[in-house]
Amino acid sequence: MNDRCPTCNASLKQFWHTLTPGLVSILVKAIEFVHACNRNEFHLQNDLHLTVNEFCNLTKLRFHGLVAKVKGKPGYWLITSRGGQFLRGEIRVPLKVLTFRNHVQEHSEELIHIDELKGRIPVFEKEFAYEVQPIPQRVAKPSDSKVEHSQHPLV
Repeated sequence: MNDRCPTCNASLKQFWHTLTPGLVSILVKAIEFVHACNRNEFHLQNDLHLTVNEFCNLTKLRFHGLVAKVKGKPGYWLITSRGGQFLRGEIRVPLKVLTFRNHVQEHSEELIHIDELKGRIPVFEKEFAYEVQPIPQRVAKPSDSKVEHSQHPLV
């Protein structure tokens, strides 16, 4: 199946992102910094001293609703209330989230508790170690064959 839009050539791939021990270790580094500085915000490059792998994977925590960008402060992030609840063991969160073009589309039914991830060797998903879920293409009817780009259903 074609994984590109026939109109604009944009990717039609969806990706599952799993909450791994590696992602939780980043979240733990963030909360340790937050507690040490007594403020719930951190700069990715200046504050957490992340490895390249950690730096590249941190945004996946956003898909799980555990961290968020600080509005009006480029490069700064915060731990969400959901992230705090997860770190304290108060809630379970979906193990996987499905994303399409950087937006969450779906959550897995399987939930995970932080105790199931703490103390495990940090691992990150490997490149291409995720399932790809192509979006079904819409079949154009003869009457709408001249759809303008701005009316494209996937834009």
